[in-house]
Amino acid sequence: MNILYIVQYFYPETNAAANRTLSHAKCLSKHHNIQVLTGLPNHPKAKLFDGYKSKFFQKRTVENIPVFYSYEYIPKNLASFKQRIFNYLTASFSIFINYFRIKNIDLIIASSPPLTILVTSYILAKLTKKKLIIEIRDVWPQAILKTTNSFLKTLEFFENKAYKYATNVVINSPGLKTELLKHKKIDENKIVYIPNGINIQEFNNKLSKTSIDTSFMENKFIITFSGLIGFAQNMDVLINLAKQVEKYPEILILIIGTGPKYAELQEKTKNIHNIKLLGYIQQENLYKVLTKSDILLISLKNDKNYTKNIPSKIYDYLASKKPIVVNIPGSCQEIIAKYNCGLYNTEFNDQMFINNIINLYQNKDLRDKITDNINNVLTKIEINNIIQKWIEILK
Repeated sequence: MNILYIVQYFYPETNAAANRTLSHAKCLSKHHNIQVLTGLPNHPKAKLFDGYKSKFFQKRTVENIPVFYSYEYIPKNLASFKQRIFNYLTASFSIFINYFRIKNIDLIIASSPPLTILVTSYILAKLTKKKLIIEIRDVWPQAILKTTNSFLKTLEFFENKAYKYATNVVINSPGLKTELLKHKKIDENKIVYIPNGINIQEFNNKLSKTSIDTSFMENKFIITFSGLIGFAQNMDVLINLAKQVEKYPEILILIIGTGPKYAELQEKTKNIHNIKLLGYIQQENLYKVLTKSDILLISLKNDKNYTKNIPSKIYDYLASKKPIVVNIPGSCQEIIAKYNCGLYNTEFNDQMFINNIINLYQNKDLRDKITDNINNVLTKIEINNIIQKWIEILK
């Protein structure tokens, strides 16, 4: 079958969405003809990657997969909601036009968010009478969509149409099913839960290519957060954590990543000696830091809208074989409990999160037990096992 993946984020970007799509595309390409239609690579720094041009259309080959890059406006201010919306719109518009340059398409897989990609993919599939599978990694909060804003209302209208048209809606978190059934007009039989997976071989291959100097981590107990520094992340609780562990001079908190709230975080932490911001680093260097850390953190806002999601970084964390601590209840908490791979909050309570981290710091036996648990479950969530579920729905 000839399959076109439509996504906004893809290699050489290294965010969770880009990594997952590349991993899935590589696995599926062993069974089907895969092509990718995407936006210009610029995330998360809002800067075009070296070797790419700000052109309306350009074709590359990535891991033997044809990839078509489409123009998108690159925001000058990542914190600006209007600029981010304009980024989504320009990417979707150019993807819509460039779709007609691509030949031999039997089925479209649309990966969302952003919601604009889902809507564009639906319109294309409907116009050209192609099959459509929707992959949902996150849902836009109903508080955003349930407004009088005509643009957002239009998006929601076409979103509901897309769910009705699609043959399947793939989710990576069980909690998203509840959200979709509650707020969307969707046939429950269409929803397929396929979790993200770990490509252990690729993780180890990238780890072997690392170039980062980690001497600053020596003789330190390292607590690491990695990911987008954005509106959904709870950075204030990490600052509070730093203040409460000042009495432990060996503890160093690392924050890896960038995003619309990074400048604000820099300002807030400039006088905090036990927090170190590494900014954006290459994926192989990220893996090295994760494996040399002692505890890995997932920190989201204390908001029920985020309890349905499972951040993709949890799988990189698992591959690093280090205990994970998550700060909110919900689907992510359930993963931690299922695999016995860390500690978690059972309610929105920042102090509970901090206490769990201190507990792990003080209890090496518990950390070692969690590492043993992770070693025992890695093969169950290996990407080649997960991809079989995709192959089944593509038959």
